[in-house]
Amino acid sequence: MLNQELIINKRRFTAEVAMTQEELTKGLAGVTTLPRNHGMLFVLPQETRVTLDGSDGLMGLDIAYMDDQGKIIEFKKLDRKQEEFLVSESGNVKYMLQMPKNWFAANNIQIDDILSFMVKTPIWMVIDMMQLIPETMPKEGVA
Repeated sequence: MLNQELIINKRRFTAEVAMTQEELTKGLAGVTTLPRNHGMLFVLPQETRVTLDGSDGLMGLDIAYMDDQGKIIEFKKLDRKQEEFLVSESGNVKYMLQMPKNWFAANNIQIDDILSFMVKTPIWMVIDMMQLIPETMPKEGVA
């Protein structure tokens, strides 16, 4: 999985980028802790309403749902071993960012803030470029 430096509202952090069906399905299941300022960005195949099963979650998470431009449209909290499914209100979610519990509030991240790569390129442009040239992307474990 690709690790990427990202920025929201001048706040820098690192996220693993989940793009394949296997990565999207597994997510952070089984993870008990995350390094400081580290999370997971889910790149969904198309805009959709997101349903999460948190029953196997081993840590509390904050979740930001974003549209196809990387703009935050809603937040949710996923508690450790949450029994109920968590469903986004919006059916237009293209990106989902999971961070440690209370991370967004502690970093003053708000609705309408935009997610970008450290090169100041909006997330949707980078993902579009990555999908156009997958054969040039480094494979995990390949030197």
